[in-house]
This record gives sequence, structure tokens and C-alpha cells, in this order.
Amino acid sequence: MLLVTPGPLSSQEPPPTLESCKPLLGLHRLDPVSGLPASWRIREVRGAGSPEFEVLTGEDGPVLRVTSRDDAAFAYRLIDPPLSEEGDVLRWRWRTRTPILGADLRDKSKDDSPLRLFLVFSTKPVSEGRLLRGGQALFYSWGNLEPVGSRFASHLSDQLAVWVLRNAAEADGEWREEARDPFGDYRAFFDAEPPPIRAIGVIPDTDQTGVETVTEVMGLCWGAP
Repeated sequence: MLLVTPGPLSSQEPPPTLESCKPLLGLHRLDPVSGLPASWRIREVRGAGSPEFEVLTGEDGPVLRVTSRDDAAFAYRLIDPPLSEEGDVLRWRWRTRTPILGADLRDKSKDDSPLRLFLVFSTKPVSEGRLLRGGQALFYSWGNLEPVGSRFASHLSDQLAVWVLRNAAEADGEWREEARDPFGDYRAFFDAEPPPIRAIGVIPDTDQTGVETVTEVMGLCWGAP
């Protein structure tokens, strides 16, 4: 079993606070059992344990830290009212110093990732038991050796799009800032008009390779480009 032991993440100052951006993490109210914000839910992956979630106080606001040890789970929140296309973008910052060196997102037996941030698009409301059914999803992923910008269908379904934003070369503990137009990304991948975004979440996933990873996310918000 490959084991990567996480050390402290970089102490680099976070980027400036993003203005005019609607927060989506909801880190102000926490569930003491799950460690997640109270508005979030967990969907376990069959046969896998559950990662650890905790909210830390950062100099630029709250930070969601996710620790995964040979486990996997979907942590998500429903968005009501759903996000519709109005020219806005999705922004967030994330960092890790624990890449999964044995992972391959195209290989079913090795498709682990320190973290994926995902969006669920659907014409109908999304329920807890049907999170990824009846719609499409984009998985913005932190990969291993996959080229940044590569995109492909998940081995689970052609309705699930994997989009690599970062890879092992950038897993150095420094904050990486993202700004994505998910509706434009939907069109580029599915070649269709996107329905509203009804759920957003993160997936720590180490159950195939058995590694330990620590990833942090902050500043997830929806706002002007």
C-alpha cells in the first residue's frame, strides 16, 4: 500500500479577499458530528470509509480542510434557488502537498484524487438519493500526471465530465486560485445547452491507492468575472 504522510501546508499568505462574490461554502454553521457546514450532506461510497472534514480559521476567512485515508465520500450541498447562467463565474482557492503519485483518473482501478470539486446540472430538483442521476455533472479535479486542461468522460458514465485543473506538479502547498465558467464548460464538454446548477460539493478519494491526503479549500463563491 502506498502511503503519503501529510506535513504542514505552506504558510504563504492567502490571496486578497474576493469581492462581489456570493459565498457557497456556508462555513459559519457547523455540524459537530460530520465537521461539515450544517447545510452540507455526505453520501458515502459503497465499501469505503468516510474522510475527515474540519473548518479552520484562516487569515482570509474560514478554510475547509479535508483529510482522506484510504476512503472516499461525496460531501455536498443543494443549491436553492439553483444557479442559472447570468455571466457569473465560480471562484475558489485550494491547495495540497499530498499528490497521489500512483493515481490515474482514466483508470478505474486507480482513479483517486486529493480532491474534486463537482457541480450537478439538472432540469429537475436533485434529491439526496439521486445526486448524480437524471442530470449531468462536472468534476473539476486535482490529478496526478494528467495534463492540466485535459477533459474526458468518467468511466462511470458519459454524463459525468472529468476536467483536470491541477496535477501533481502543483501539489506544493501553495494556494491555487480558480475562476471557471461552468456553463461554458458544460457546453464545451456536452455540446448542449446547460440546465441550472442544483448542487455543489467536493470528493476526497483515496480508496483505490490507499494513500493519505490533506487538501484545503476556501473562498468558494459565485460572482462577476
